Amino acid sequence: MKKQTLICDLDGTLYYQLGVQLVMALWLASYYLLHFWRFKELLALKYYRQFREKTKDDVVAQQFKIVAQKYHFTEEKVKEIVDIWLFKKPLKILPLFKDRQLEKILRDFKGDIIIYSDYPTSDKLQTLKMPYTKAYDATHPKISVLKPNPIGLYFIIADNKIRPDDILYIGDRDSKDGACARACQVDYIILPKLWRMHQHQKIKQMIGDQNGKEKESL
Repeated sequence: MKKQTLICDLDGTLYYQLGVQLVMALWLASYYLLHFWRFKELLALKYYRQFREKTKDDVVAQQFKIVAQKYHFTEEKVKEIVDIWLFKKPLKILPLFKDRQLEKILRDFKGDIIIYSDYPTSDKLQTLKMPYTKAYDATHPKISVLKPNPIGLYFIIADNKIRPDDILYIGDRDSKDGACARACQVDYIILPKLWRMHQHQKIKQMIGDQNGKEKESL
């Protein structure tokens, strides 16, 4: 059965995350070597990333409070650190690592393309200039959980009145995206960190030629 709707993860799926991580690691190291008296900010950032990865069902907003208490920052300070290093600065380099073959597949696809991420999507999608119809993330009041908890995917399916059989979910991590898709009985493809030619071809085979509605590029 040819798929009518694509649900795509963002980070590590629409772009090659390994390249971004390497550049950001160098950027962080050079910055905090020159600002060593602020090194605790780097520790807080690292803890936030680790905590978020391990936390499956925590409400997103509570994570800033937990990190702030551990490192004796205000919640506003933690949000500022996270916003700068996880959202604003990466925007400058994301286009360099965009999965251009996946972009072409998405542009040729005639059905709906739904982006679903654990992190806010707006700025990254605007920077990447990827085609999509709708976007959801873990801060949505009807979701408020992280993958692999399937609540978010269940909500997206219901909100858009899609049949699971019509969906192809594209992600980059089996432990999160794959597990989420399996829980909702949705077909999925996991893209590796580097060589994706085989998976790109498999996506093309599963979506076939479509005559659906035009999607908007935001």
